[in-house]
Amino acid sequence: MFKSQLKWQQIGVGIVVALGLMASIAHAESSQNPQQPTVITSAQYSGKLTADKQGKSKKYYLTFLTGKGGFKIDSTISTNKEGVVFFWNAYKPDDLNQGKFLCNSQIYLDTKNSSTCNLYPDSQTNKPVILEVSAYANGNPITLNYTLNISGNWQPVTSSNTSITDNFVGNWVNINPNTNNITRLGINLNTAKQLKIRAFGKCQPKDCDWGEVSLTKDSNNSAYTVYKFKFANKTLKITLLAEDKLQVETSTVFTDNSGRKNYSSIEIFKLTKD
Repeated sequence: MFKSQLKWQQIGVGIVVALGLMASIAHAESSQNPQQPTVITSAQYSGKLTADKQGKSKKYYLTFLTGKGGFKIDSTISTNKEGVVFFWNAYKPDDLNQGKFLCNSQIYLDTKNSSTCNLYPDSQTNKPVILEVSAYANGNPITLNYTLNISGNWQPVTSSNTSITDNFVGNWVNINPNTNNITRLGINLNTAKQLKIRAFGKCQPKDCDWGEVSLTKDSNNSAYTVYKFKFANKTLKITLLAEDKLQVETSTVFTDNSGRKNYSSIEIFKLTKD
């Protein structure tokens, strides 16, 4: 899961880099690189591909955001000769390199089809979907045009809503109820689209609020912050393991000349709906 999540963070970087290019290229050729999928910016997307024998056809990758309620795609192809099979598969980004699509649609012996897909039925925010589009022919290779009309809960990916940042956002609870360290985290985006974090430490009779500080990304799937107390500095390195799971490595360095030994801990946090 870690490798697939890391791969999505790399995908996201490609999206951010490509957004400026997409703004000036109205009809760019669809990307064949799953790490840099073409950003769908309107409810209708058209492309062209060549259907070849199964296993030889090129695959193209598109992306947009979706959430609760899902989306619908009405697919149309220009022709259906030689027994062409046109299809798209929908993936969560962290399932892409495992080939685990959750929705798909096929057109065979026809020129159109409609399919619905709900990748994130419980999500309160829209998250990325990767569409893998291709076709194969039972006979000679044939070039065809296709059109995807998207409706339902969807929106374009933009530089301000890419999930590289949004995946951190939420309320996170330590899976160890007996921890003596951090019990929960709240991560949000302020109005300037900057990540902020509020940590709560184990205390009695209620958890101690460490306060809100900035959270800085140091790579595409991890971020860090430092809490400075009178007696110690605590550095938190936060790594996304999955869309609903964080690893938090806390390194404590004592600054009070007490002679206490510095220490580190690693704990797992789960995303909650609260």
